[in-house]
Amino acid sequence: QTTVTALAQTVCKRAVKAFYANVVHELGHVRASEVPTPTRFKDITGNEFEVHWIAACKKELKNLQKYNVYTWVKRPPGVHLITGTWAFKCKSLDDGSIDKFKARICSQGFREVYGVHFLEVSAPVGKLKTFRQMMAEAARRGMQVSLRDISSAYLTAPLDVDIYMEPPEGTREIDGDSGHHGEVWKLNRALYGLRQSGRVFHLRFRKQLLHKFGFKASAADNCLFIKRRGKSKLQLLVFVDDICITNDATADGRALRQEFEQNIADEGYEFSPCDDDHVYLGVAINRVNDTVISLSQERYITDVMIKYGFMSKDLQMLKKPTRSPSPSGKGKVLIEDCPQKDPSENKLGRRYREYCG
Repeated sequence: QTTVTALAQTVCKRAVKAFYANVVHELGHVRASEVPTPTRFKDITGNEFEVHWIAACKKELKNLQKYNVYTWVKRPPGVHLITGTWAFKCKSLDDGSIDKFKARICSQGFREVYGVHFLEVSAPVGKLKTFRQMMAEAARRGMQVSLRDISSAYLTAPLDVDIYMEPPEGTREIDGDSGHHGEVWKLNRALYGLRQSGRVFHLRFRKQLLHKFGFKASAADNCLFIKRRGKSKLQLLVFVDDICITNDATADGRALRQEFEQNIADEGYEFSPCDDDHVYLGVAINRVNDTVISLSQERYITDVMIKYGFMSKDLQMLKKPTRSPSPSGKGKVLIEDCPQKDPSENKLGRRYREYCG
């Protein structure tokens, strides 16, 4: 049974990878940052990428059903109902090209009521300075670096309160099931958008790391977990569902990492497949040699330059307003040339602030 399950998972992953490879082939060299992102479900209709967004929506609904995230029920009388919405994103690879189209159903957690739906919402994440320190140590010790993303992390965490949600627009149409007229969702798992979702998942995962997997939390960063065997060690930096793993390139170090990945599988978690497996929190990790690691954010820089026109040959550099014109009277913008109205009414104001930022 284990072999059959593993084979089925491999086939599914290959099918998903092939699907997105075909998407990228169809779209040519379009950058992910250039794809218009819908803000509402009805914005998909007529969108040039409509077929890809619809496919992402169907995939999201199947994923929620797989994790038993919700149950259709009649709305209990007098219950406070929260609402749901769609969130869309075109994810990119490190070179800026399209990785995949992603759609998520999110609850609008701002409609939750304190004391009824939640009490605490805080959840820590790993520090960026800890990540840089890990890379420095990995370079010095010649450690192996691997990055993992837990698939649908929040959906693995059960809720301990009753929350009812009106499913977002288009859900019944995409699901192909109109037999739930007048019914709502009773949430069984920590759906994205709930104010306590991050905390519920973090507490569950942290408990497993400490009490089941044998890790110890660092005193300097409580999202850095360490496990040792002899002179070798394994380190995990957890940022919600993104995990940066470093292990010594020894037999014990490799064994520690393999044990962790097996523990993850045994607990029902899955790692998301991704070709861009050298990027952590937008930072690309490139190993130059055994003791040198290079970190860069080339994709982010390029996207910003494209967004603000800095890649254009006929770029007109932004000019700073001043009271003193240049001798030639050119190349400067006078205060008197600026619109005489409230800054909030200036349509160019936001663009100017974005340029400065």
